[in-house]
Amino acid sequence: MARPSPGTPLHPVGGRRRGRTPVYFFVEGETEEDYVRHLGALTTEFQFFVQLRHTDRERLVDEAINLRRNEVRKAAERRQSDNGPRAWCLFDYDGDGRVDGLFRRAVKDGVRIGFSHPCLELWWLLHFQIVTGRPDSETIKKKLRGLSSTNAFHGLSKNKRLTRSRWEALEGRYVTARTNAEKLVSQCECPCSPPHHDDGCVPSKRNPSCNLAALVDSLKITY
Repeated sequence: MARPSPGTPLHPVGGRRRGRTPVYFFVEGETEEDYVRHLGALTTEFQFFVQLRHTDRERLVDEAINLRRNEVRKAAERRQSDNGPRAWCLFDYDGDGRVDGLFRRAVKDGVRIGFSHPCLELWWLLHFQIVTGRPDSETIKKKLRGLSSTNAFHGLSKNKRLTRSRWEALEGRYVTARTNAEKLVSQCECPCSPPHHDDGCVPSKRNPSCNLAALVDSLKITY
């Protein structure tokens, strides 16, 4: 997929007009950006902006908060009632001790976080099977490479991108992925109640977990 400069809206699909509701994405890597762009091809209700791609999770949250604050301020100056644009940060845990604090800051300013623990590949695997125990990133990737239903992930160790063939392997499996992700809540180290993590849950203790279904559902998308 072509990658326009940051902040450039995704092109409409098939010449159709997009809605005017903006959704801004601040993503950790190319794979997260790939996923956003595949989702963008499934809706015309929202205008997607991949605003920033950066490996520093704190910078992603800072930029998302600043964007929302600026837009809310502009709305106030125009004397318009505006809760600000939708802003999502997408990143995984990767042992980053700042994650819990970043969640608290983001929630306070209305920024949503699409979070995978331990890695984004967990979300792909949940499209195919239930995950039990606490597998590490390498185990998850090995399971993906060994799937009998598709060979799309065989080269995952060399290429992490969500290619067209990998996206096609995920299509038609979203409901399964969401259901399997909800089942992981029972494994959380915090006293959470499935199918959702409680408000007081500590994100770093959600191992394994992935809440990307919240993003997809907020966009009224299925695949």
